[in-house]
Amino acid sequence: LHRIGVAIEKYPLFNKEKDALILPLDLTKFSTHTQLTSQVIQRFGKIDILVNNGGVSQTFAVEEGPLEVEKNLLDINLLGTISLTKAVLPHMLERRAGQIVVVSSVFGKFGFPRLAAYSASKFGLQGYFNTLRFETVKRNIKVLTVLFGPVLTDVLGNRLTNTVNLTYKETDEYKQSRDTFAQIKFMTAQRSAKLMVVTMANDLTEVWPSTQPSLISIYMAQYMPSIHLRVFEKILDKLT
Repeated sequence: LHRIGVAIEKYPLFNKEKDALILPLDLTKFSTHTQLTSQVIQRFGKIDILVNNGGVSQTFAVEEGPLEVEKNLLDINLLGTISLTKAVLPHMLERRAGQIVVVSSVFGKFGFPRLAAYSASKFGLQGYFNTLRFETVKRNIKVLTVLFGPVLTDVLGNRLTNTVNLTYKETDEYKQSRDTFAQIKFMTAQRSAKLMVVTMANDLTEVWPSTQPSLISIYMAQYMPSIHLRVFEKILDKLT
């Protein structure tokens, strides 16, 4: 409760009519990010926090997926996030103040079947922003990576498939997989957002908000990678 109180005190409620500005943004259009950043600064005078929350997932094996689809995923998840951060960073460095938040995934800690490019993008975010944290820590820039476990959002249905421009919810497999989804312990989007605000308010650097058994998997991957691999091999054998 104390931590939640700190979060509320640090990020008070805002006037939705005066303190909100909605700008359409395409993460893959790198050349527009600097201009959009300037629009925000012109409106509010400064940027205190950047929350990188854009992304897309996938559902196909490495041998099945065309490079075009994987490149699109990496452009959105990895390069788009990097590009937007680089657009905002000079302003924060000039002010010697700011917080950069990266919404990531547990698959930035370990790989998983049918998620190779997605996992690669999350591993890439870990490496990039861990490095940025070291480079800017003495200049009062806070960098937080949030590696979520399963969260119930539209990302599930909008996953990329091995067919260009065909999302998962448009396939027959999606309709058949609803029973599988029902067995997964998802965190709600509201709960995940609340936890993230608390971690931001407390200036943490890396957190793993997740339900079980995903949380155990993260700890195993982090501290016992060999055992984690063996356990997952046995689990996958039972599923296939």
